[in-house]
Amino acid sequence: MKTGDVYETKAHGALEVVEYRGAFDVSVRFIDTGYEVVTNAGNIRQGCIKDKLVRTVYGVGYFGVGEHKSTKNKRPNYAYKAWQAMLQRCYDPKYHQIRPTYSDCSVCDEWHNFQTFAEWYESNYPQDGGKYQLDKDIKIKGNRKYSPRACTFVTLAKNTAEAGQKTYRLTTPNGDEINICNMAKFCKGNDLNASHMIHVASGKRKSHKGWTAANKTGATK
Repeated sequence: MKTGDVYETKAHGALEVVEYRGAFDVSVRFIDTGYEVVTNAGNIRQGCIKDKLVRTVYGVGYFGVGEHKSTKNKRPNYAYKAWQAMLQRCYDPKYHQIRPTYSDCSVCDEWHNFQTFAEWYESNYPQDGGKYQLDKDIKIKGNRKYSPRACTFVTLAKNTAEAGQKTYRLTTPNGDEINICNMAKFCKGNDLNASHMIHVASGKRKSHKGWTAANKTGATK
């Protein structure tokens, strides 16, 4: 093994040997991301080195380099579970089939890195012993992107109450204006696409099966 040699890993692409100082002291760099780590020759040959910058979580999330761990006592820690669930809501097509109202949501670029999200999570999660959920649209009404500026932690009761207050005002194909309080349930019962209807209400789409926006504000809370 020598400097410049390239090896394939089992799941994280190819890496290059940057410097070989001995069998148990080898610096390598992943070709796709540039992530560097010191390891041993045996791990390199077995292809079991992991790239902490590769986007393995729903195609966008990566673990990052830092002190935050994904597990605690062999179980996913709360920060990691919240991060993974947030990415799932925004980027998992299977989840959108169940909860289509999340199909146009996104996560800010900096939170694609678990280490950055975990740092914010640990600094902002209430320390009163209660249980809280991550919320993206109580601070900024109608917000569709998870970010440090928009997000906060709320109790389940408050989150449920806020969600129940969300209303979409649209115009029916017959020209009548109505308020829709539970978009997913309404669309399921009326053969409509909830994601398309939300886009209509917010002005991102002109119409859906004859339905149009009744006003410019769309969804409100």
